Amino acid sequence: MTGIKNTVAMFRARVIFLAVFLVITLGLVPSQAWAWGSATHAYIADRLGSTQGETNLNEIYGAMALDTFNSLRFPLSIPAPR
Repeated sequence: MTGIKNTVAMFRARVIFLAVFLVITLGLVPSQAWAWGSATHAYIADRLGSTQGETNLNEIYGAMALDTFNSLRFPLSIPAPR
């Protein structure tokens, strides 16, 4: 029985080691960052800008203008017709 218990203990130790290794490895793999979107610019404008109602809303709206170029579906330079 001692041999079977040792085998089971070794198997569990290997499974635990593999699970920890996979979690650490997958945690270190870089992925795409989506942090600088329109919501981030609006938040920064809200915190740094005016605190007065409509003026603050105008600043937030203007801060999101930076992100309009990220969502364009056509090239910025249109070739001349031939």
